[in-house]
Amino acid sequence: MSLNINTNLAAFKASNRVQSHYENLSRSVHRLTTGKRLNSSEDSPVDMAVHNVHNGRIATLEKGKQNLHDAISMVQTAESAMARIDELLIKMKEIATNSATGTVTDVQRMILSSEFGQLANEIDRISRATEFKGHKLLDGSLSEKDMALRYGSFYTTDSERVIEDEFNQEQSGMKIHFGVRNERQEDYYFVRIGDLSMNGLLKGVGDPDVDAYDKIGIASQHDAQQTLETINSALIAKEGNRYIMGIMQNRLEASLNFREDEILFLNGINSQLADVDFATEMSVFAKSQLLMEASTAILAQANVLPRIAMKLLNF
Repeated sequence: MSLNINTNLAAFKASNRVQSHYENLSRSVHRLTTGKRLNSSEDSPVDMAVHNVHNGRIATLEKGKQNLHDAISMVQTAESAMARIDELLIKMKEIATNSATGTVTDVQRMILSSEFGQLANEIDRISRATEFKGHKLLDGSLSEKDMALRYGSFYTTDSERVIEDEFNQEQSGMKIHFGVRNERQEDYYFVRIGDLSMNGLLKGVGDPDVDAYDKIGIASQHDAQQTLETINSALIAKEGNRYIMGIMQNRLEASLNFREDEILFLNGINSQLADVDFATEMSVFAKSQLLMEASTAILAQANVLPRIAMKLLNF
């Protein structure tokens, strides 16, 4: 290599190495301070893309978890109200049994009838008043929600519209969505609760158009005996809804547990992709720091080389 003053190639090479080691050291410092291996796309474009996809899926699943928690709370609210209706129906059956015996006087039956009617009114009040986040749960409206109501204006465009055949029992009810797409049986299902008012409970008894209060009564011994059978039908109708609530709660909790496992799995993958391995990164940091110090010292020595040429001129 020639000896000159204008161009110090050794110093240029040493300077380039210093810059390279400085960048590596800065990258290590950034990773160690943030705790992440992926801080920008330049770190690894492919891994960053996969990481962002996983982040989107995790965020969606987390919101799905919240939806499931809300649905479980809703079902528990409905089931709690059904338990109270159950108590009231059993009490009405006790009163009807009391009135059905011949030892009860007409005056006593009148008093029993007043209590009997108040219990029926309370069942109607509970069915109307029980709600969750503004949704009535026990008045039958929950089961009548259909696709047009859920989808709204999305299906009113010229290219998309609701097909009448899709308004069936399978697609009715409150749609509980918890998945990342919109696939039936994978990302959502429906919660349906029947009408638990007296009219709803006794709809299957006799003429469905006749008011429930005309189907029950204990003003006479004969009416009380007939009412016992009618209340049995109401209890069966109520249980038909209540046991479904238990099944639905178990299903919702199973879906919630599965979602939690899926989120845990995705977080594990994301950790491997994006989080820094501190043991490895500290080794890289120490190596870059030593090389930085060594190259800086060599650069200082390289800058002395032109002085050799100056000594020749002074010779």
